[in-house]
Amino acid sequence: MKTFFRLSTLLLLVIFYSCSKEELTDTENIENEKHFIGNKAFDAGQNEEEQTLENKKQWIAYLTAQTLMNNSENKQEFVNAIGSKGKIGLEQLFNSADNSFRQAFRNQFYRFYNNSSEDCVYNSTRPEDRPAPGDVPGGTDVFGAYLYEIYNLDLEFYLPNNFNLLVPTITSSADSLSQINDAYVHESECYVYQNSGFNGFLQNIIIVR
Repeated sequence: MKTFFRLSTLLLLVIFYSCSKEELTDTENIENEKHFIGNKAFDAGQNEEEQTLENKKQWIAYLTAQTLMNNSENKQEFVNAIGSKGKIGLEQLFNSADNSFRQAFRNQFYRFYNNSSEDCVYNSTRPEDRPAPGDVPGGTDVFGAYLYEIYNLDLEFYLPNNFNLLVPTITSSADSLSQINDAYVHESECYVYQNSGFNGFLQNIIIVR
């Protein structure tokens, strides 16, 4: 009888331990799943933030290329500001450029910001959405807020081939040219297409990074 009682007690302990362990394992699985979902959500947020920044850089390069198209005065100002270094900070460029370059860039900004359907530019290939700042502070115009925002991003123009005034086309891009779908060739203000290849040192390439 005592032997039977001991065996029954031992069996109950084994069952209780097994159930407790299984419950603990299920709890751990749930917590791990929550942690995984949380990390996925965090990573998705990071990717979205990176894409937003990439798009901003694409638009800055795009607007700059449009500003330079068919305007020898703006091109000369741009070349003078860049010098022989092949790169310059955004804020430094706008502070060193004459008013005509800054005004021309401002005009291009508003053309795309207002998204006018009457302008032929809007039938051309361009980055997603439109150039626009985040929250505009009270009393600040939209373009002023746009400059304030891009200055705070601490970006720079990089020209791997410097700039050749004799070359009519300009390719605009962001960060690098490894993703050719993110490069835009500007033949004129009304004719822009996504790039499918590069011609080495024969191209004017403007990268914002």
